[in-house]
Amino acid sequence: MDTTEMLTELQSSHYNIYNEALTSKIQLSKLDSTLVFLSSNAFYDLDSLILLTNNNKIHGTYSLCRNILEKLIYMKYILEENSLNRAKDFQLANFKLRLNIYEKAKKLYHDLKSLYTPEENKEMKIKYKHQKFYASKDKYKWYGGKGINSISGLFSYYNENEFGYFYMKYSGEVHSNDAISKFLETGGNFQTNEQHDNTEVIYVAIKAFCDILNLLVKHYNLDDQFTSFNISTDFTIKI
Repeated sequence: MDTTEMLTELQSSHYNIYNEALTSKIQLSKLDSTLVFLSSNAFYDLDSLILLTNNNKIHGTYSLCRNILEKLIYMKYILEENSLNRAKDFQLANFKLRLNIYEKAKKLYHDLKSLYTPEENKEMKIKYKHQKFYASKDKYKWYGGKGINSISGLFSYYNENEFGYFYMKYSGEVHSNDAISKFLETGGNFQTNEQHDNTEVIYVAIKAFCDILNLLVKHYNLDDQFTSFNISTDFTIKI
């Protein structure tokens, strides 16, 4: 099975899980919507990554894989315990970040066009800026329910050491610290027909997304409808 076929299978399974779990619900909880946000965006990351690797491109693949790993560890944290409050913290943190970026940008770039009306800005400040997290013990990190204040710390806490290593390795591309290593890795070849060995990043990304699906199956008690998702090193996907 090639990567495009795998992607189709994973997309279908992702849809079917939610179809089984959520169709009968009149209204989604904040936990449901958070899981949808995270897993769906992880699939979009995987979709983009496969598109790049199928065209023998390497730049951008590390960032996309890192995104998937981050969403996986977020879901592990949320579903461990106190899940509804942890999901609320995730959504609250997103609104806080959005407001914080806007306020900092306005101070730095005075001619920045306002994204919100004064009334909307005031409402957001009241609703989100000083709202405390529900489960997190950390003032700034929404995932601090166990006193952990770093993503790498979460990987270690959940004994996801291999994923934690790749998360750290792929962070260089996100922060533009990989210019030398990526240049050496590609042999300084700027030709459009350059070939790369993308085996590692494809394997890590698909394995992580399979784990995301497994988390959903377990959470929604769908073990009877879905077997365990896994991928072997030769990319034989088991569904």
